[in-house]
Amino acid sequence: MKYQLVLQLPAHSAGDFDRLVALEDQIAKKLGNSHDVDGHDVGSGTMNIFIITKQPVQAFEISKAIFRKKGLLDDLKAAYREENGEEYKVVWPANYPHKFQLISPLEARRKGPTAIQLIKAIKSGVKSAESEPNPDPEVIEGLHSVITALEKDLRKQKTLNARKKRRKST
Repeated sequence: MKYQLVLQLPAHSAGDFDRLVALEDQIAKKLGNSHDVDGHDVGSGTMNIFIITKQPVQAFEISKAIFRKKGLLDDLKAAYREENGEEYKVVWPANYPHKFQLISPLEARRKGPTAIQLIKAIKSGVKSAESEPNPDPEVIEGLHSVITALEKDLRKQKTLNARKKRRKST
């Protein structure tokens, strides 16, 4: 049986996204081919790394060392569920008294626009802002930063998906 393990940290700033991508890369390297790092998401004050695995507790224990080394263990929440299940079982922190909450990437895709749609919409907003008589350079710079981050995330997802397909074909 396969499970989805979720490693969740709080997200407070744009810099958290870069930290998430770096953590995801380190975890993927550490887990190797025995567990499948399946991507990430950021939103609602949290950032999540998703791992598909037959051994969620083992995958967590291997990943936990990275969070400990970076001083992030106190902020970490980890839980898993059957791959198509609903209920999460919390593995970290021990004796966590609350129900683990998450909107899965699949749900987010069904409920909201894709990254490509967001990029197009923001680029359209940049053109509108630049055509104003006195465009605010900070707003335009901020929009360009969001576009760059979304494009970077999209490239990362494509790379992860390609790796995943290669692993499955071998």
